[in-house]
Order: sequence, then C-alpha cells, then structure tokens
Amino acid sequence: MRDIGHEAKTGTPRFTVFGFALMLGASLLCPAAASARDRFADDAYTGYKANIENGKYLFNAAGCGACHGSGENTELLSGGMEMQTAIGTFYAPNISPHANGIGGWSNARFLNAVMVGEDDEGNNLYPVMPYTSYGGMKPEDVLDIKSYIDTLEASDATSKEHEISFPFSRQTTITLWKRSHFTVPEYQSREQNQMERGRYLVENVGGCGECHTPRTTTYGLDMERAYEGEKGLTGAVAPDITKARMAGLASPEVFTTGLIEEGKKLSGSPITDPVMRRLAHGLSALNEADRTAIYAFLADREVKPPSPVQ
Repeated sequence: MRDIGHEAKTGTPRFTVFGFALMLGASLLCPAAASARDRFADDAYTGYKANIENGKYLFNAAGCGACHGSGENTELLSGGMEMQTAIGTFYAPNISPHANGIGGWSNARFLNAVMVGEDDEGNNLYPVMPYTSYGGMKPEDVLDIKSYIDTLEASDATSKEHEISFPFSRQTTITLWKRSHFTVPEYQSREQNQMERGRYLVENVGGCGECHTPRTTTYGLDMERAYEGEKGLTGAVAPDITKARMAGLASPEVFTTGLIEEGKKLSGSPITDPVMRRLAHGLSALNEADRTAIYAFLADREVKPPSPVQ
C-alpha cells in the first residue's frame, strides 16, 4: 500500500505545500468534480465465473496480505497496519470476507475500489492502495483475487478511520490529484511473451513502481528516475531495481531465488523490514517462468528459465 504523503529519504514531505498550491490553482480553472476514469456499472461482471486458483496466485503476486494481513498471518486480512505520513496517519483496512471487510461486496463495488479508486458512494480513495497500478489489470484477474479472498477466514475487526490533516482530508484534493496522476492505461489484450508477462506483473499486478520509483512534489511517479529506489511507508527503502542494477547482478538467480525464495536483498544480506519480507514471501508462490519474466522485464532482456531439476 502506498500513500499520498510519505516522506522522502531526507525527511522532507514529498507532497509539498507548493504541490498543493499547483492543484489549488487547477481547481480555480476547473472547479467541477470529475472522475479520472468511468466507474463500473452496478451490474458489471455479475455473471462472471471466477477462477479461485488464479486468484490465489495473483493475491500473492500483488502482496495483498503484506499490508492487510494480521502481522505474519497474510491470510487473515483484518488490517490495522499503521502508516505514518507527512499528511497524517493511514490504517490498512479490513478486507476479509466479513461484513466489516468486503463481505457481501458486489463485483462492481470491488472493481471500483481496486481499479478506479472509489468507494461505493463515489468518494475518491487515497492512493495508499495503488489503484494507479491496479487500474491496468484485467478485471477478471481482479475478480479472481476477490474470489480467493472470499474463501479466507473472516475477521470482525473494525477498520480505523484515517487521521488526515486539512486540506488533504478534503475530497477536492484527491479529485484534483487523480485528474493529473491517475493515468494508467486500461487493460488491453497483447501478444503474450516473456517481456509482456513481466511488464504486467511488475507494472500492474505488483505495482512495483509505486514503492521503487521516486515521487515528484505532487506525489506523481518521477518516470525519469523509474525504479531508482525510494523510502516507503514502513520507513524502509525500496531498493534500486533499474535495468542497470538488475542486468548487473551475477545471475538472474540472485533475484529469482535469492530474493524471492530465500528472502535476501540483492546484496545478499537478509531482508529485515517485515512488510518487504512478506512481499518477497508472496512472490515465492510464483512459478519459475513468472519469476524469470519479472527479472527479464526489469533487466530489459529475455532470459531462459532454468531447466527443472530431474
């Protein structure tokens, strides 16, 4: 989960007063509220037959349990993780299949939250949950994740209200932000190959850029510095995973096995941040072809997966 007010490595708020002033100026030019993307209709995908196994697979790839889980129990989605930011405190909500979570949600309501960044009343959600990446996912994949969540243990934990300071607590602020920054293209079917599979897992399902790409003063992704590394909500630094860094590893297995399977940083030392450790553990559910596809996309070169052990 990523946040609209997390701090830079120096401790300076990435979302600055200057950045807000820019958005305020925009509001004077176009004061009427507008959605960055059309909502899914209430009856959208009502007849869809979900693939629970695919949902479990992508649930792990997306790292849902890393933020919404109960500590190390990434399948009890009671929420509660606290995220201190420059504009206030955010709390990961309960997304378990209980009435206090997402129990009873329609497919459309889930899609609107995850892919459009809106609640059931049309209010904009803060991008601590990276709908700016998930918005490019295949809707069926998102609903498969929902179907898997529906099989997990329900928690009656009440989600805490975010404690956000003015003016960031106003819907106008998020509406304006979304107009400028919610730009991820909707899913389109493409030729399936290793690089495209890796792109989909990195840019959309995993939302890797949300943590690994530095932010601008208005909390947009600084794409000129894509994947160079950034300090995240947990206080840990999401490391450099640029082409130069990844292609310079001794072998792809440093990433596909060392990081994902063994929980080691690219430097070889153990991952100590608990959220990052849980994210890596989730990726360990991926098959070798998908792990290699992620590496190939980041390193910008096709890689032959290792042959299975006989």
